[in-house]
Amino acid sequence: MPARHARPICLAVLLLVPLPVAADQALIDLGRTLFNDVDLSGSREYSCATCHPPALGLEAHTTNNTYIGLDSVPHGTEGGRSAPTLWGAHHRTQWGWAGLPTIEQNIRGIIVNRMQGPEPSEEQLAALSAYIKSLSLPETPYVDAAGEPTADAPEAVQRGEELFWSAGCATCHTPPALESTAIHDVVGVEVKVPSLWAVRHTGPWFHDGRYATLEEAVRTMWRFHHDRIRQPSEPTDQQIADLVAYLEAL
Repeated sequence: MPARHARPICLAVLLLVPLPVAADQALIDLGRTLFNDVDLSGSREYSCATCHPPALGLEAHTTNNTYIGLDSVPHGTEGGRSAPTLWGAHHRTQWGWAGLPTIEQNIRGIIVNRMQGPEPSEEQLAALSAYIKSLSLPETPYVDAAGEPTADAPEAVQRGEELFWSAGCATCHTPPALESTAIHDVVGVEVKVPSLWAVRHTGPWFHDGRYATLEEAVRTMWRFHHDRIRQPSEPTDQQIADLVAYLEAL
């Protein structure tokens, strides 16, 4: 099992990903208004908040539903895409399940292609981007900003974090965003590696919501990674429980 000091990638990524620049509050406020504006959709029935509403005051900004276009479909439906949380968006390096290089491209694609709305202006895209990037992560008392367990983290969380590195999870889910720009075909479709921050709030899991529990998702990813490196392996129940404990702490 790698020692904690043998993890230079964490520091490297921290240096590569800039801290979010404080946006003008007026621009954020405009973005919040636009986020809830049904005039951005062709039918004037939908807004960004339709699929990404604040959840019970927690500002999770996801229905946790799976969609084809604007239609909610059963989880696991072929071609469906789950609505990701917008928490901690300032961390991300690529956007959407397709892995677009900028948040503005992703926002435009949602408005024009999915919502069938008019072409957004540069000001609208800037405002929506500022608002989305202003959404902070929920409190994580047992891990720090790089995903390292705090001194008072439960033992399962500490074991899970060690396993996260030794089992290869961090190969794709690298700190501090716990994501990467890689595209992988895990279950028959190519999608971007998502961020794992706030993952406990985003079930059901995977791009199409096919897994009802984190345990199922973790088992699938364990097998995928070990098959990919040609070292087939089956995790123990304890390993799965520890990894889930760590993920739930994020």
